[in-house]
Amino acid sequence: MAATYRTEHYGLCRWQGSDKPTRTDFVNDNIQIDSKLWEHASNAAVHLTATQKERVSDPFCIRVVQGTGTAQRTIVLDFAPTFVLYMKADNAPVRYTGTTTVVNAAAAVQNTGGTNGAALSGDTLVISHGVTGGVDYDLNNDQEQYIIFAMR
Repeated sequence: MAATYRTEHYGLCRWQGSDKPTRTDFVNDNIQIDSKLWEHASNAAVHLTATQKERVSDPFCIRVVQGTGTAQRTIVLDFAPTFVLYMKADNAPVRYTGTTTVVNAAAAVQNTGGTNGAALSGDTLVISHGVTGGVDYDLNNDQEQYIIFAMR
């Protein structure tokens, strides 16, 4: 005879001493276990995707680059960040020299165009350097150091 009792949650066999397990009992239990495990493992509401796991375990990166002196610079990152902060090392984000506003930092959000001076699309960060509308974007001086803070 098959199992006299079944488990409460999954209905698996709970054989008693007088029960005679059959191959069908084992097959049905395995099908039930496989089904429940697959249902759980594929539930996106309780499991993170590979991309989400990477964001949790490695949420950002910091990189230092050297300026090239060009008016526009393209920097390809190792991943497609959601947000990037780009700033000149050892400088305040904004400073005033006489009548000129000098901006030493720029931020960009994926596919939104960013602030003046920075744009982000995919894994590509574009930095603009120079004077625009009376503001000096000091973002790519030759031989100077810049910090990239990129969030996944």
